[in-house]
Amino acid sequence: MSAALTTLHLTVWKDELKAANTAFEQKYLDRVADNASKKTTPVSEHRPAAIPAYEKVVKHIQANEILNPSAELTELVGQLEQLVVKYNAL
Repeated sequence: MSAALTTLHLTVWKDELKAANTAFEQKYLDRVADNASKKTTPVSEHRPAAIPAYEKVVKHIQANEILNPSAELTELVGQLEQLVVKYNAL
């Protein structure tokens, strides 16, 4: 293959490609190492704070549906209720 690369004047391209692949590999390995060293928090630890915030948003949507009725809000409230049914079944 070396002869073909030389004949086609592609040795410079081959060297650039090799350098780009080496740089990518180093960045990739750096990122993997960085992610491995990060402390991750399980979702279950965020849930206690998220539940009241979600309930507050739902109450605002429901109040807005009462004060400013629209087909879109009615549909959204229905979808939220279906999500509650779905997740309570899990």
